[in-house]
Amino acid sequence: MLDKLKRLFIIEDPNAQTPKVEEPMDTSMSNQSTSSTQKPTFIPNPTIEGTPDSKFIDILLGALDKNNLEGYDYLEYKQALQSLSKVGMDEVTKYKSAIAMAGTMGADKAQILKTAEHYLGILQQEETKFSQALNANKQKLAQSESSGLTNLEQGIANKQKQVENLLAEIEKDKIKLSELKGTIEESSLKISQTAANFHAAYQLVTGQINEDLNKIKEYVN
Repeated sequence: MLDKLKRLFIIEDPNAQTPKVEEPMDTSMSNQSTSSTQKPTFIPNPTIEGTPDSKFIDILLGALDKNNLEGYDYLEYKQALQSLSKVGMDEVTKYKSAIAMAGTMGADKAQILKTAEHYLGILQQEETKFSQALNANKQKLAQSESSGLTNLEQGIANKQKQVENLLAEIEKDKIKLSELKGTIEESSLKISQTAANFHAAYQLVTGQINEDLNKIKEYVN
């Protein structure tokens, strides 16, 4: 059933690739001689545009599959619409004809609309679960930033007051600070990209259902 749902909802180019997160700057020992004289450069977070990630699409459609209602409902209606699209029928006639076909299976417009709302509710539950997991990751990142950056920055400030024989140790801590900031920035960007990809997939699926709902309400008396 999941494969059928994919054929119903997935219309994007299957060859499209999800933008990759840029790898952090190499801070290995081979670069230690130059890092001591260069301040780390941090690029502001770019504007992230999500793409419908196949992993999230599978999760969303899998949820629809697990909660598929008995009998003829919106999903079967969606399949009928897809079949009618292949015969060159205009949109109004297509939507009306699909309702007529539903009638032969014991379903009517009200049933199709009701079940479509049911599936939107299932997708909303998936978005809620995703948001909860995302917020948990953000809290972990915030804790890491608070403890790691604060401790290292305070350590650097204290050691700068010490005698000259501690300068070598201070430079090592600066390198650690740069690495930690780079790691935190990379993690934050990955979380943002993951969120954007999920919501793009969510909009792809719910957008089609909402579009069908609006057209059913507009075209079918």
